[in-house]
Amino acid sequence: RMRKKKHKKMLRRTRHQRRK
Repeated sequence: RMRKKKHKKMLRRTRHQRRK
């Protein structure tokens, strides 16, 4: 599994961020 990157200002879910 790839490490989860910490996004501070990118917490909103968008179509492109659906990948886990």
